[in-house]
Amino acid sequence: MDVREAVPEDAHEMVAIWLQAWPQRPEAVAGMVAMWGMRIEQRMWLALVAVAEDGRIAGFARADFPTKRRPVGDVVADVVVEYLVVHEDSRGNGVGRRLDQELRDRLVGRGEIAALDVESHNSEAFAFWTACGWTYCAEEKNQGQGGGSRYVFTHDLRP
Repeated sequence: MDVREAVPEDAHEMVAIWLQAWPQRPEAVAGMVAMWGMRIEQRMWLALVAVAEDGRIAGFARADFPTKRRPVGDVVADVVVEYLVVHEDSRGNGVGRRLDQELRDRLVGRGEIAALDVESHNSEAFAFWTACGWTYCAEEKNQGQGGGSRYVFTHDLRP
């Protein structure tokens, strides 16, 4: 498996993998593919893809660089890891760990603190991020109609 920076042509496959975890209305998908492709091309994100031996994308990770340090729960982060998603056929094979390590390696020196959050009902994600060395910081209440809560994790990016 090779991990490389995403290119705009990867957007369609990345969105398809993302949709496995967060299904959307079909009419929203084309707009998402176009937007993701544009943001990758303009380097608004650091997006990495894990490419399987057969050439398909097995998973991806995406980090955002806010123009100002952004709060994630009570943590103010320089970098926010928005997604790390592995294709359902590739889970359990180290793809997620490899993407996490590559992402953190490329983020060193791009700020002091990276943060991410996961829904509190997602015990699998909590175990994954903890096993990858991220530090659990807090449980925050979600705003809005859905309620619930999310777990906030951080990682030190200083060399």
